[in-house]
Amino acid sequence: SRAKCLLVVGHSEYWTHRMRVNIETALASGMHLFVLGGNTCYWQIRLHGSTIVGYKGVDDPVQDPSSTSARFRDIGNPEAELVGASYNGVVGMTAISDLVIADAPEWMLQGTVLRKGDVLPGVFGYESEAMTSDTPSQAVAWAASPFTEHGTGVSKTGHSVWFETGTSTKSLVVSTGCSNWAYGLDSTGYLPGPPVESENVKQITRNILRAMSVPK
Repeated sequence: SRAKCLLVVGHSEYWTHRMRVNIETALASGMHLFVLGGNTCYWQIRLHGSTIVGYKGVDDPVQDPSSTSARFRDIGNPEAELVGASYNGVVGMTAISDLVIADAPEWMLQGTVLRKGDVLPGVFGYESEAMTSDTPSQAVAWAASPFTEHGTGVSKTGHSVWFETGTSTKSLVVSTGCSNWAYGLDSTGYLPGPPVESENVKQITRNILRAMSVPK
């Protein structure tokens, strides 16, 4: 493919084995990956004609690693290996939570006055991801955002992650680690409260796309 980057936008939870293999192959060939969502690549599903097959709460009678329906992390292929973080909880559809800048590289914050500890109001949610032991060792949390998990009241932290792949191509992978990033670009339909559309969110997005505009 001559594509320079792949954008995964929104809530992209359900993937087939082939979808994941194709993206891994593209990254190894120099394509970049920008994930503007949360709970990404969580469940492996399969297709039966035009029907999506996915078992939850019971074991799939088909136990083939390339087609069984299960969480990727439970079949030895955790999502954090690909996108740098794994699903770790629900902020809530109507909860307002801020994204907190952590160790963001200078190029990502260019054109803003943001520094470590500054916040992007209201854009962290409604689902979250966090770095795990499966996260590539070179990955860095460019944001680390505390939140209270919906339904449990447990205090957690979600991570927005970036890294270059370990392949010779050094493809760039960036994930926002949450589902609500897009509302910082356009707040139409934002449920928790007042609009959170933000020039800072737009500028960071521009900077990431600019960094991915040339294949490695």
